[in-house]
Amino acid sequence: MKREYKTETEATEVLKEALWLAWQAAGRPFGMGYLQDNPEANKELVWDNAYNMGDYMGGRSMSRGDDLNADYVFGRMLKLRVGRPSKTVLETTDSKPTWDYQAWCRKYPSYENLFEQAEQNVKEKK
Repeated sequence: MKREYKTETEATEVLKEALWLAWQAAGRPFGMGYLQDNPEANKELVWDNAYNMGDYMGGRSMSRGDDLNADYVFGRMLKLRVGRPSKTVLETTDSKPTWDYQAWCRKYPSYENLFEQAEQNVKEKK
């Protein structure tokens, strides 16, 4: 699934919102993720932890360019990978997420649902 935006700022805002929605929908840490848990985290802390891969040794060096690899974020299993081939384009897989990997899919049954909600939220905040 490819989504294009008018500006880099808009694309980033939608990506941050999609991540925030996914993190909230995941609900709780998974397995040993409880050691990384931060239930008081806000949207900016979640973004920083995911973008910089704070749950992993080596952090950001494991990602390419501006891609987002939100595997586990503060211990919550998201498996949300978003390619960013340009500053205004976001790309995700077209495959259906599964609850045993993408814990957020119980609330948002597809990547499209997740990003549509994120776009709506960003639009409403303007």
